[in-house]
Amino acid sequence: MIDTLNADKLRAWASECAASAGAEDCPSEARARYLRMQESLLALADNADWLEGKSARAGNSAAADPQGRAILHPGL
Repeated sequence: MIDTLNADKLRAWASECAASAGAEDCPSEARARYLRMQESLLALADNADWLEGKSARAGNSAAADPQGRAILHPGL
């Protein structure tokens, strides 16, 4: 069975989405999709940490907005 709630794996997958979104040849629609996927995966990782009793964003260097959501690419 695949462990889809492993926070480290979800964050690694989010990092891959960010890299794909940052590729020079990435079309704008795909870039937007990758960034939405990244945001969703980071939220899932935070939830996985919470389910394991860890505090949200423990060890995560992502900046957060006032609602606690990750600020992924403020310049895009």
